[in-house]
Amino acid sequence: MRLWHLPFASVRCSSRFVLCSFFSLVLSSSLFVLHSSFPLIPVSLLFPNWLYIYILWVGSSNKKKKKNYGLGVRNLALMNRALLSKWNWRFANEREAFWKKVISQKYGVEEGDWCTRAVSERYGVGLWKAIRNEWLFLKSRLAYQVSNGRRVKFWKDKWCSDEPLCESFPSLYSISLTKDAWVSEVWNSESDGEGWTPLFSRAFNDWEIAMLERFMLKIQAIRVQREEDDRVVWTASKSGDFSVKSLYSILEPGEAHLFPCNGIWRVKAPPKVAFFAWEAAWGKILTL
Repeated sequence: MRLWHLPFASVRCSSRFVLCSFFSLVLSSSLFVLHSSFPLIPVSLLFPNWLYIYILWVGSSNKKKKKNYGLGVRNLALMNRALLSKWNWRFANEREAFWKKVISQKYGVEEGDWCTRAVSERYGVGLWKAIRNEWLFLKSRLAYQVSNGRRVKFWKDKWCSDEPLCESFPSLYSISLTKDAWVSEVWNSESDGEGWTPLFSRAFNDWEIAMLERFMLKIQAIRVQREEDDRVVWTASKSGDFSVKSLYSILEPGEAHLFPCNGIWRVKAPPKVAFFAWEAAWGKILTL
């Protein structure tokens, strides 16, 4: 945790601004002490977003990117959601971690061991409850990489395309005899006949053959590897690894108006001149 650097702290304008700069330094120092003493408390609870806006003194524009007329300061509420979601990612991937075993013992786990059961504490604001509440949003951006197939649902999880098989082939799903089967249960591992063996409740009509062929072509590209565990993949990055930055960019609302940030912030001009130009663009020039 570090103190925020205020690029306009050296600008001399009015007593109101000087007082605000001093006030921001005092509060940021207090936040540093509080967060060092209570590291598990979300930053947004220690330092509410409305107070952060007041310190930066420029209203809601402080949360915009530089190219969108902003100062490039991140929204604390959205950043907090991204940081909480990282714990859901770690829970899904760190199977042998001691902290995960403790959390699992207290709250229980859902099928597949990717997340805990929903937390329904009646009183107070539980830390893990806040983390668990972000799971469904995170899950919508996840896919599953099948290895042994023991933790991935064949029909209901997203593992061989951009959507679950039950959504890609609803007609086939409706006549499936194994709607809740794991991938490993639909895979035949016998050496003489290795392959997929989905079971259906009736024979197929002529007009369903083409759909069945597309279905089999889709799943035949993946094979079950018994010696490795399944894992989750973050679809918002090429590497498949989760990052707070990538999730924050998803949470952050888009902006319609672009701002020539290179001509303001990256020119060889004194900071006070650049900040004055930024204020002028917003029509917020101070007058004595």
